[in-house]
Amino acid sequence: MLVATYTELACVQLSRDKVQAAHSSHDHPISAAVYVPSYNLLATGCYGGTIILWDLSSGGMVIEYEHAHQGAAVSCLAVGFGGRRLLSGSSTGEIFVWNTLTGLVLMKLEKRDPREVIGILAGDAAGPALGAARRGAVFGGWRWCWCSRLT
Repeated sequence: MLVATYTELACVQLSRDKVQAAHSSHDHPISAAVYVPSYNLLATGCYGGTIILWDLSSGGMVIEYEHAHQGAAVSCLAVGFGGRRLLSGSSTGEIFVWNTLTGLVLMKLEKRDPREVIGILAGDAAGPALGAARRGAVFGGWRWCWCSRLT
């Protein structure tokens, strides 16, 4: 069972004999999370700009991407390319494409405006595509800013 609070994340294993909890925390409040099913990982991002991947089998930390957006808040996370890529949006409008398991930045998408990225959709079928939403005045605060093919 996974339990998340303001700054804590715990992976709790229940059994008849005992309760075990392995947890760690971000230094700042958790602002985004996404499940990576192909590796049974949970990626979490925080307002301090750090992204951490957690192994849901053991509850342990797998990798930490410190200062993922140069200290800007991680506002959203998405998984693409069969789990091989982690996409992160920031409060300053940046979008990064990461190698999920190594933490290397594979692509930095240029920001077209400085508004917070509030959603990312990454497709895998028929050539990967990416769409992102930012805070704006259209559709109750959401505005689709662009959609492009990633090759």
